[in-house]
Amino acid sequence: MGFPLGRRSVDAPRVGEVRRLATEWAAARQIASDLVDDLALVLSELVSNAILHSGGQSIVVELVRRDGYIRVGVFDGTEKRPCLRPPASDSENGRGLYLVEWIARDRGGGWGVSPDGMTTWCCLPLAVGALVPGEQAFCPQLPGAQR
Repeated sequence: MGFPLGRRSVDAPRVGEVRRLATEWAAARQIASDLVDDLALVLSELVSNAILHSGGQSIVVELVRRDGYIRVGVFDGTEKRPCLRPPASDSENGRGLYLVEWIARDRGGGWGVSPDGMTTWCCLPLAVGALVPGEQAFCPQLPGAQR
């Protein structure tokens, strides 16, 4: 995990700590509080999903701030690609990627999976809908990214 935002390995008991550190990192950079909340939720969902589906592998989180957006990357070391599946109406699980999708789209960003399937990423613009054309190519539709 990138704190001060390079990379750090995380495990299930540390999801809350990762969320707290990311919130502190974002707040220290004077990122708007609504984006900090969205960032924390996206990060929690991606890390939790990676832990659940990686079979206990080490998880690495990376946060990068570029001009105009924040990119969250969660590496889980497995080639199993996350995918959106409709959760059962009575299920307490299965909504994480839907939340990530909704937040990313609502803010004008995007999410996807690296070509090797080992990193799930999400880009959130610093201002809603504020990604510039060059960033659109890097972020919401990362070349080779799949969902």
